[in-house]
Amino acid sequence: MDRWYEPPVSFDGLARTFRAAIHHSSPIAVKCNILTSTYIPHPLLSQQAFSRFVQDYLVFGNAYLEKRTNRLGGVLSLEPALAKYTRRGVDLNTYWFVQYGMTTQPYEFTKGSIFHLMEPDINQEIYGLPGYLSAIPSALLNESATLFRRKYYINGSHAGFIMYMTDAAQNQEDVNNIRQAMKSAKGPGNFRNLFMYSPNGKKDGIQIIPLSEVAAKDEFLNIKNVSAMT
Repeated sequence: MDRWYEPPVSFDGLARTFRAAIHHSSPIAVKCNILTSTYIPHPLLSQQAFSRFVQDYLVFGNAYLEKRTNRLGGVLSLEPALAKYTRRGVDLNTYWFVQYGMTTQPYEFTKGSIFHLMEPDINQEIYGLPGYLSAIPSALLNESATLFRRKYYINGSHAGFIMYMTDAAQNQEDVNNIRQAMKSAKGPGNFRNLFMYSPNGKKDGIQIIPLSEVAAKDEFLNIKNVSAMT
């Protein structure tokens, strides 16, 4: 825009990523709670306002306090301005609140009323950036693995394992009973198991071949563990 600078990364994206994975949001929440618990409330800055200020800083690498004054110029309070929507003016001395809606339009804060705390970035000096950016792909992979596994499990129309029987010595009635038992074993959200009967086959007359329940679980846990450690 011609009145303010846009941040180098999408703050809307950072906000959506915040709760993508427990290993991402929990450490931020812990840091915020620790800092808030050590804060001594001030008449101008309440503990709740301080908590919002800290959370913005940890999530966006930027935090803003607006000085609100009365008609005589006396300070009434210090209120956090949402970092997700706060932008720095092109002259670097002004700040804008940029949120579009049916009844809202961007407006400029009173000059000199904004305190800007930022986590320094090596490429520019206008906005701060959070230090966890390199971990976002792992957090998103963790989220995708969880959502895929959940949908995969709820779907329930995939194979858990194949029971492969090639021994012709089996009684046909027993074979039919096994087939019927495995067919009716599927419940809501469970893995479907398949039965294959091939008489006069090769050795290993009866085999259990896992397809999904074990193999998919192993890969799911591997993805979760790797993305959690990153």
